[in-house]
Amino acid sequence: MTYADLTDIVSKKNLAWQYSDDPSYYVVFAVDSGIRYECTIYKTGHEAEGVDTELNAENLADFLANIEPNANWAIGQRPYPFATGDFDYSGNRIPVTTITEWTSVEGDSYADLWFKIAASNLYMNGGELIMYSGFVPGDWAEMALADKDGAYSPAGTVLKSWVRGKNLHPGPQAGTALCHCNTPYAGHPPINVYVRVRIHRADSGNRVVGVNLELHEAI
Repeated sequence: MTYADLTDIVSKKNLAWQYSDDPSYYVVFAVDSGIRYECTIYKTGHEAEGVDTELNAENLADFLANIEPNANWAIGQRPYPFATGDFDYSGNRIPVTTITEWTSVEGDSYADLWFKIAASNLYMNGGELIMYSGFVPGDWAEMALADKDGAYSPAGTVLKSWVRGKNLHPGPQAGTALCHCNTPYAGHPPINVYVRVRIHRADSGNRVVGVNLELHEAI
């Protein structure tokens, strides 16, 4: 199995990353109901014959940066649950991104993450902001529904604010944090508007973040 295939399966099935460390390679795997999915990533200079060294180097870099720090947690104990079992909508996440551009207003520094509502049969219960690195005490977040493109109102109109000024809580590892942005009821956002998650930082550093939205299809 290729690294790309394994990554796709882990994401779709919401599995826990695991790996073993050999002097020459990593065996990266995940287990689902007794089925083990795995691939091998070779360490630099130890590639097996016939291995695409350039692709292996890319996989190794991605593994070390994004998977190894959060792998080998016990089943059910992962620090970043990027999906839950009752999600039935495949587009329910704002991808992990590194925020390097910030807006400063009256001493406050913030950045916005956007998710477009692309279907008319969705209901939303909020979501969870996941900060993978860069967190310092004092970071906080907001969640709102905004007509970014002007589909129904003047462009940029905030239609509903669910979360205002909610502090992030430190995660299990240094620099990580979580923020539960739950709504008080299951809202029915109209198609082509956006969920806006605004992150406020307490210092001048950048942040690596992602958002898992609780979106559900109407049955």
